[in-house]
Amino acid sequence: MDVMVGILVAYILGSIPFCFVLGKLCRGIDLRKEGSGNVGATNLYRLCGLKFAFAGFILDFFKGYFALFLIKNFLTAGGLLILFSAVAVILGHVFPVFLKFKGGKGVSTAAGVLFFLDYRIFLISLAVFILVFLATKIVSLSSVASTFSLVVSAVVFYFFFGLSPEKTIFFACVGVLIIVFHRENIKRLFEKREKKIL
Repeated sequence: MDVMVGILVAYILGSIPFCFVLGKLCRGIDLRKEGSGNVGATNLYRLCGLKFAFAGFILDFFKGYFALFLIKNFLTAGGLLILFSAVAVILGHVFPVFLKFKGGKGVSTAAGVLFFLDYRIFLISLAVFILVFLATKIVSLSSVASTFSLVVSAVVFYFFFGLSPEKTIFFACVGVLIIVFHRENIKRLFEKREKKIL
């Protein structure tokens, strides 16, 4: 029962479309029909500005963290339940039930999940994101680069710092998912059509 409850709670929390709500509050717009059509912080930034985008990122980040915090502290949650719930909260963000399963790319929520599971790997991925973004001003490229660093870091931590096999596999799977969710962005990057944010 705890497994089903944990996964359901994580999915519902992940489905809360904070950036969509902020878009409605700031300009009464539907992010799915404006800009890139993506319900995420980058599109929110282009349409509503930095203040709203930052708020959207923080809320999406902490819904990932908070979902796992709740499940760990209020359910009989073993390690595998935490990881299954981590997948559920990310998929909730990408396929939110409240928006007919059309959500964001999962980066912000995955970052919150990663911070909860292993802050060291989170900091490495964050550093890569910041460095690539400062060099290119392209969010999607920064996200993909930080995702690659996530997978590489997980493997390195598995061999040298005792990261569990379950977490290593989970981080690798999350990396693959995020890259798949960015497939259109990657195509535009190769075609040199991806827009800079500034």
